[in-house]
Amino acid sequence: MLDEYTRQEKVDRICKYNDTQKDKLKLRVCYSIDNGSNCCECEKCIRTIMAIKANGSDPKEYGFQPDYQKIKYIMENEIYYSKTVLRFWEDIYNKFYQQKEKFEKDNDINWFLNLNFDEENKRYKSLDRRIKRVIKRILKIN
Repeated sequence: MLDEYTRQEKVDRICKYNDTQKDKLKLRVCYSIDNGSNCCECEKCIRTIMAIKANGSDPKEYGFQPDYQKIKYIMENEIYYSKTVLRFWEDIYNKFYQQKEKFEKDNDINWFLNLNFDEENKRYKSLDRRIKRVIKRILKIN
């Protein structure tokens, strides 16, 4: 049944559920660290933080401790948006854009509305090609 929903729709449902509960659900999406919490820096954590934020909810209520300036840096400089991952981000972006006026006033995340995923991807594809050329040269592979 849950396979019918996009990831953003699943987060939407979780946020709606949490809005009606006294004891809030805590999410664990990250297994980068072993202490049971989320790292808040990997692509999956950041994607979940932003999906929760797109619902107007506070990611802290779900077990995240977001640093939005750090998230901005990571999204602009470290994440490679594969075709699969890009689809998830497009859903999140569309959810943000539906409430554009609200999020433009939020200094923590208004930069997200201006993030150009195509440009970010081009930069990483170019870097990826350069890395492959260097590795081939080092390993003397044709």
